[in-house]
Amino acid sequence: MEDAPVIYIDSLMETFYLKLSLHEMMGRERELIEISEKTFAEAAEPNEFQRARFRKYVKEMIRVKWIGADKYDTVMEYIKNNRKALAQCVFGKKSISGNDYRQFDQAGESITAFLDFYMENTKAIYSEYVPVILLIGHIQEYIFGNEKVIPQFYRHESKDKVTLRTELKNGKEAKRRSQYEWIEKVNRRYYVNRGINIRESKVGEVIKYLDKLLGKVYTCNSLWEVKYTAWLILLYIEAFVGNRYESDNRYNALQIFLECEQYHLKCSDKKIIYLFMTQLERLQFEDLMEDMKKNMINSKEDHSCTYRCDVKPDCLYAGKKIEAFLDINVSIINKEIEIVNGGIREKEVSQ
Repeated sequence: MEDAPVIYIDSLMETFYLKLSLHEMMGRERELIEISEKTFAEAAEPNEFQRARFRKYVKEMIRVKWIGADKYDTVMEYIKNNRKALAQCVFGKKSISGNDYRQFDQAGESITAFLDFYMENTKAIYSEYVPVILLIGHIQEYIFGNEKVIPQFYRHESKDKVTLRTELKNGKEAKRRSQYEWIEKVNRRYYVNRGINIRESKVGEVIKYLDKLLGKVYTCNSLWEVKYTAWLILLYIEAFVGNRYESDNRYNALQIFLECEQYHLKCSDKKIIYLFMTQLERLQFEDLMEDMKKNMINSKEDHSCTYRCDVKPDCLYAGKKIEAFLDINVSIINKEIEIVNGGIREKEVSQ
């Protein structure tokens, strides 16, 4: 996607407040990306004793309310009633000393603050349950990890570097970055304890790149441009992580159609196909195949031809007409249909 031109279409004050908001959101995204790339002290792999216990707790959930003065009472009651078993999971041993229990109880007192972090910064509020293994991960992080918060922007020159554990005591008043960082560290322990850390690290890479894409939106110069850029990015995401089943079916149907005509399909970048196919309606897909057949016939005289196939020229968004296109080369000698380029573009701009 090309860089947006520097054009300001709103008033000075509207642009100022938009830029102010976008700058704040850009800072948040940069913090999230930095935290996702940060190398924390690695969570130790669970021993055999812990693995056996975690298998027991993998589907264990505690119901919470998320609102009200008693919202976490069920969680605290569960921890109290299962103190010994949970402490064994945390420390990875059957025999728990008095000092172990002291550390466990101290960490347990901070669970309400952690759940506030979790509710404020994730989609947890849409669920009625909290995984027990997540709470175990928090307690482990409280006991075994105590890294300092090193801000990169606000107060980055301050010598008053507090630990994450200290920030946890501030509850909802803790700096937002500290909340993000604590959740990230607890999540990493949660993934290790469940044995899914390799899979989740790949998911984390995808999320990181999506955060970087959002950075493109936050460089826009008008609200219209924000909406338009976000919409274009969404089109690309839908093409590559959306209905891949439908796109594969259409791609396969296109290959079969060409094989019946004794042609084969060549495309060096299949992402182009996915981007194009997701924009096609059923009748447009049929028109695409007929269009190819017509150009096969036309290429017989010159042995080859190159043409552009457009779809959805009437797709209007924010005053702009959008179309998907393919540049196709037909070779009668090689009996080949080659897709050489493709994408989404503006057809025209209404004034």
